[in-house]
Amino acid sequence: MRINYGLILAKRLPEGNLDIRHFVGFENRPSQKDRESLLEELRSDPEFSDILQELDNLRIMDAPLEVVRYYSDMAKRFKDKLEAD
Repeated sequence: MRINYGLILAKRLPEGNLDIRHFVGFENRPSQKDRESLLEELRSDPEFSDILQELDNLRIMDAPLEVVRYYSDMAKRFKDKLEAD
């Protein structure tokens, strides 16, 4: 799968930067259903218990292109490393 789009759970800091708490990559443009599924997963999965405490201060939003590229490149490097081993 190629990561072409992404959703982030983040808050915008006063200086305009994003404090990204979670990223999910998608091959196709994420739908409203994808956003709802992510929110449900965040609320129900114990792995995200630390995020639950701040969920009211965070937003699910489209990931900026540079964030999508960062995670796409990271996934490719990981895949290449696995194939080399």
